[in-house]
Amino acid sequence: MVVFGLENLVFLLCPHRILAGSNMGPLALGRHMLLMFLKVMLLLIVAAMAAGVGGVAYRLCDSSRIAFWIGTWLAAVLLAIGLVPAVSWAYRRYDPSTDTPP
Repeated sequence: MVVFGLENLVFLLCPHRILAGSNMGPLALGRHMLLMFLKVMLLLIVAAMAAGVGGVAYRLCDSSRIAFWIGTWLAAVLLAIGLVPAVSWAYRRYDPSTDTPP
């Protein structure tokens, strides 16, 4: 859910289109690389936040691996649920008549 939420959020904020069969210029290629880098960095930040919460649970529960995995899972679920309002806001803000590239 986090991956799909981040993918949709980035697309709705920065719409782009990959044209099949066309010769992609260096500017379009750079834009796609930058957007992919942004998506990966956002995913790493979310994963680090979830692992950090799991690490705190691990320390608080006397080095319990179960506490680590439960804490990480709960943090990931809460972060995914937190993405829903952000994607909803971006969708309401998105206007296909002005935001769709030619």
